[in-house]
Amino acid sequence: MPNIPIGKLLVANGLLTQEQLDSALKIQSENPGKRLGDILLEQKYVSEKDLMLALESRLNVKFIELREYPVSSDAVSMVDEQYALEKKLIPVNLSDDSLVVATAEPMDFLTLDDLRLKTGYNILPVLSTTSDIEYAIRTYYNASAAHVAQDINNEFLNREAADGPQIAGAAETPVVKYVNTLLGIAAKLGASDIHIEPRADKTVVRMRVDGALFEQSEIAPTAHDSVIARLKIMGNMNIAERRLPQDGRFGFTHGGKSIDVRISVMPLIHGEKAVMRILGNSAKALLVEQLGMDAKNLKLFREIIKLPHGMILSCGPTGSGKTTTIYSILREISLSSLNTITIEDPVEYEIEGVNQIQVNNKIGLDFVSGLQYILRQDPDIIMVGEIRDEKAASIAVSAAATGHIVLSTIHTNDAAGAVSRLLNMKIPAYIVSSSVAAIVSQRLVRVLCRHCAKLHTTGHHEMELLGMNTPAEIYEENGCKLCNFTGFSGRRAVFEILPVTSAIRELIDAGAPIDRIRAAAAVEGATSLRESCKAAVLSGETSISEFLKVMFSI
Repeated sequence: MPNIPIGKLLVANGLLTQEQLDSALKIQSENPGKRLGDILLEQKYVSEKDLMLALESRLNVKFIELREYPVSSDAVSMVDEQYALEKKLIPVNLSDDSLVVATAEPMDFLTLDDLRLKTGYNILPVLSTTSDIEYAIRTYYNASAAHVAQDINNEFLNREAADGPQIAGAAETPVVKYVNTLLGIAAKLGASDIHIEPRADKTVVRMRVDGALFEQSEIAPTAHDSVIARLKIMGNMNIAERRLPQDGRFGFTHGGKSIDVRISVMPLIHGEKAVMRILGNSAKALLVEQLGMDAKNLKLFREIIKLPHGMILSCGPTGSGKTTTIYSILREISLSSLNTITIEDPVEYEIEGVNQIQVNNKIGLDFVSGLQYILRQDPDIIMVGEIRDEKAASIAVSAAATGHIVLSTIHTNDAAGAVSRLLNMKIPAYIVSSSVAAIVSQRLVRVLCRHCAKLHTTGHHEMELLGMNTPAEIYEENGCKLCNFTGFSGRRAVFEILPVTSAIRELIDAGAPIDRIRAAAAVEGATSLRESCKAAVLSGETSISEFLKVMFSI
C-alpha cells in the first residue's frame, strides 16, 4: 500500500472534506504532539469506525467489529485487566504460538513487544475502535465479586457477630480485597452507587448502573460489620459510633483515573447500611452535541446559550442528568475573555478555565453565601449547582436580571413547573419573566442493547400509549451476557426546551396558570418530554417500558 497520509486517504474515500482536513491540520499545528486521528474524532469529522477502516487500508491490519467478535476467555486470561485498561487493548484469540490482540494502536511496537515478553506468544494485532475495546474489557474481564465474596464468607464462616469487626488494613485480607474489588467493579461498569444492605440472614450488595439497581454479590452477616468498619476507616468516620448516621469521603484510582467517593452510613434494624456515591465516573463533561438532542432541539438550545444574559434552568428529578446539561453549557460558553465562577455540591467535573467552589456547610459556605461572595468577584457567568431555597433563588434571578449569565438546576417535573416553583419561592412574576431566558426539562432513558433487542409490532394498547392510529415496528428489551441480561446498555436524555418568549413572558406577568404556559409553549413549537421520548421509542433507541417511566414522572 502506498504511504498515503491518513487524512488524504479519508478525503480520497469521500469520508472527509478537504476543508475539514485543513481545519484539523491547523489544530494539529497549534497542538504539537497531538495525533491527527484524535483531532478528527474530537471534531466529529469522522466516526471511529470510518477512521479504523481507513487505517485498515493504510496499514494492512485487519479491522474487527469487536462487539460482534467471538472473544476467547483463554485469550483474555493471558493479560492482566489493569494492563489492558492502561494500554487500551484486549486479547481476543489464542492459538498454539500466537495471541491475537485488538488494539487501536497497531503501530505501538513497544507495547506489542512488551506483550510478547509478558505472554511468551507471538502478538498479532488487529484493529478495533477504542470505545469497543473499553466495552470489551468491561464485558469479558470477570465483573463479578463472587470469588472475593467467597473468600470473606470462608473467613467468617465460624465467627459470631458478637466477636466484633475485624479492623484490618493489610491489602491481602479478605475484607480489604472485597472492598477494593467492589470499587473496581463499580468503576468498570460505570455504576453511580454501591449499596451494602444488612438483612436478617445475609448482607446484599447492589450497584446502580444506568439508573437501575442490580444485585452484585452476597456476604455472610458475620462479615458485615468488618466491611462497614473498613469503609468507615476509608471515609475517616468514627468506627465506634454505630447508633447515628455518618458521612465520609475518600478517593481511589482505577485505570489511571482518580475517582472520588462519598459514603453515607445509616443504622437499620439488622445493622448499618452503607451507600457509596461514585463521583467522576465520567471522564469529562459532555459537549452540547453529545447530549442526545434531536436537530430541532439542538438548534434551539444553541440559540439560547448564546444569549448575552439571563438565567437558564435545567430541571427534572434527581438523577435525570441536569448537572451534565449545565456542564455542557459551561464548556460551550466559557471563554478565556470571560470570568466564570461556580458554586457546587459536589464539584463533579473540573473544567479548565472555570473557577469552581465546593460547598462546605461545616464552615458556613453554602449556596447562598457562595453566591454572595461570587457577585463580589466580577463574574460574567455564574453557575449555581442547585436552587434550593428562596434566598438562593432571589440572589440568582437578581444576578440574571442585572446582566449576568446564570446557570442552575431546580427540582420540578417539567419546564413550566419551574416557573411555578420560582413563584412559590416568592420571586415576583415580573422578575421571573425578565430574568429567566429558558428552561430545559429532561429525563434519562435506558438505551436498548443493540445485540439482543427484539423487534415487534405495536399492539392496540401500545398504539394508544404512543398516540398512534396505525401500527409501527418498535424494539423491546430482551437480555444477553453483553448487557448483563438487563436488555439495556447505557442511557440517553430526552428533552423539553421552553424558551421564555414574549408570549410566555406575558403569561407569567399576568399570573396565568401553568397549563396555559404549557399550551402556549406547544403552540410556539416546543417539543414536550412525551414527544421526545416517543421519538426515541420509534427510532429504536429505547423501549415502551422506558417511555412509561417518563410519562409517570411528569
